[in-house]
Amino acid sequence: MAYFSCQRYVHGYYSSHADLAARALDPATDVDLVVSLGDYVYEAGPADDVTVAGRVDPEAPTTTLEDFRRQYHLYRTDLDLQTMHAAFPVVGIFDNHDGLRDPADPAGPGAIAAFFEQMPVRRVAGDPNRQYRSFVLGDLAEVFLLDERQHRDPEPPSSGDLLGTSSVDEPEMVEAGRTMLGAPQKAWLTNGLDTSGAAWKILGSQLVFWPFRSQRDLVTQATAGDGPQRNAGTYLNLIQWDGYQAERRELVDHIADGAIDDVVVISGDSHFWSAAELGTDWDDPAAPYVLTEFAGSSVTSANGDEMGFPPNEVVRPLLAAANPLHLRYVETTTNGYGLLELTADRLTVTYLSPSSVTEPDQPTRVLARFEVDRGTARIRQTEGEGFMARPDDLATPEPDADPDPDPDDPRDADPVDPAEPDPESGDPPTPGDPSDPRDPSDPSDPGGPRGPRGPGDGDVAGDLGGPGGGGGTAPPAQPISGDARFTG
Repeated sequence: MAYFSCQRYVHGYYSSHADLAARALDPATDVDLVVSLGDYVYEAGPADDVTVAGRVDPEAPTTTLEDFRRQYHLYRTDLDLQTMHAAFPVVGIFDNHDGLRDPADPAGPGAIAAFFEQMPVRRVAGDPNRQYRSFVLGDLAEVFLLDERQHRDPEPPSSGDLLGTSSVDEPEMVEAGRTMLGAPQKAWLTNGLDTSGAAWKILGSQLVFWPFRSQRDLVTQATAGDGPQRNAGTYLNLIQWDGYQAERRELVDHIADGAIDDVVVISGDSHFWSAAELGTDWDDPAAPYVLTEFAGSSVTSANGDEMGFPPNEVVRPLLAAANPLHLRYVETTTNGYGLLELTADRLTVTYLSPSSVTEPDQPTRVLARFEVDRGTARIRQTEGEGFMARPDDLATPEPDADPDPDPDDPRDADPVDPAEPDPESGDPPTPGDPSDPRDPSDPSDPGGPRGPRGPGDGDVAGDLGGPGGGGGTAPPAQPISGDARFTG
């Protein structure tokens, strides 16, 4: 399963779609479903002071059905996007640019009508503008697509500060009763999670779900108890779920209380990559983990480096300090799409990124790869750089000593010091001698300094998915078991 979002036409070329479409040429890399998480089209005209040669979208009003039809038709002139649609089934949800920002958005009626007309989306009898729905993919996965725009309360006011808005200064963000989903959709979602028979429950969210803080307010937290300020801090984007924290907590608690395992959120909108593992309290080290999230970057839309934000070297330590227990990865400078491989035992998520979006036909590489084992809600990174370990995972304890060592068991023998001479001959260790257990430079040792995975070697240059390679593909996709069906 692949997912993407945020493909502003004037910001670049769709090499990500070309790479995704090419996966259909080989049954070993083919995907079963593509999910568009919103901002498939944008308002007409240039934006964010970003211009790309050959990508022109003249300034024009974008409010009516005809206006939005024009935008879909322009975007569909791109051959890479056409090829991707020809190769795969695509399901989608709209966001603020291609749909509406909130229920009061005057462009909403035209945008919604164009979405249902131009995208492969079924309309629900009796509720023709409803877009939340689910898809059952055999017994392996159920995908719940959420509508976080049509039914939301107004987002709280933002301070406008670069570091965000304090939950103490703007307590509306933690106020009980505020909703992003609306009561009918929330009831549909919680009931669907309760009754799903799928191994993996995938929530397709237009907006980032994990708490996105720049600072923790430990003073306020110390006296908040279990109240609304128990996760007090400075939050960066109140349009996202941080502006609706009580409802987010309600959903997390529902998953935990119902012992609903293997819930995964895939999200868009943010224009940067992230990965998070969320517990019932993201400031309590003892809180159980209940879900993981993999937020994709944009296909083309301007992200951190183009918007003048600080580089990864600055952003990562700042966000790690403010979100130590749940944020595991963030990367702010690249674009691309996400790929999920689901098995009965494990989820593998791959972030794929083109070398550039300002030129067409660019190669795509594996930026990062993660795994989640069934029943754990914990993330490990298996490829790429930038993993942000949980503080208590940084120190690896020594293994317990065997209380009853067996002198005849080689596993209980005293370790050999490679610097010591041979006790029988008195000779020093012979470098490069694979038969000498003291030799630290044995090239056949995959973990040794000169072995193929030793620290001096890095990623093998022939591995196209690693930093030393020029491209790469994700591991072979597994076929879906059972028949897919639309459940509304």
